[in-house]
Amino acid sequence: MRIWISALILAMAMAAAGCGSSPPPQSNANDDKAPTPTVFDDTLRTIDKAKASQALQENRVNDLNRQLDAQEDGDKQGAAGGTTPPSDPNAAPNTDQQSK
Repeated sequence: MRIWISALILAMAMAAAGCGSSPPPQSNANDDKAPTPTVFDDTLRTIDKAKASQALQENRVNDLNRQLDAQEDGDKQGAAGGTTPPSDPNAAPNTDQQSK
């Protein structure tokens, strides 16, 4: 019986110790400083520059493609919808010249 009482007291002590709160961790002075340079910093900067350059190049290509599409659409509209042939093939072309 003494073993059971000792085990019960030990279990209650462990439960009480487990439920206790601990103080929050203190921040180190090293956390506020800038990270230490590594051998990969130059490579990472180069990769970042390349990604930025690629984005600029892709934007420029997209702009040029939009301009080309607009020109192609303008040519199609001008050739197809802008002028209509005369209904009578023997009719004289319409000349709007001012007489002096």
